[in-house]
Amino acid sequence: MTLRLEPELDNDLGDVAELLGLSKQQVVAQAVAIFLEAQKNRLEMRRTVEMILQRDAELMKRLEDS
Repeated sequence: MTLRLEPELDNDLGDVAELLGLSKQQVVAQAVAIFLEAQKNRLEMRRTVEMILQRDAELMKRLEDS
């Protein structure tokens, strides 16, 4: 896989990789893994909230009306 970055971003990536003692590829792989895990968590949270709202819609309506 080839990744093309803006020069400034590539320089920042190189700086971080050097500070961490990792290759740029390792830093990018870790960043992608963190991003994907966060997105999975966000989707799971959204599904959970939607399920709760559907499950408790009648209760919420009764509370609203009281």
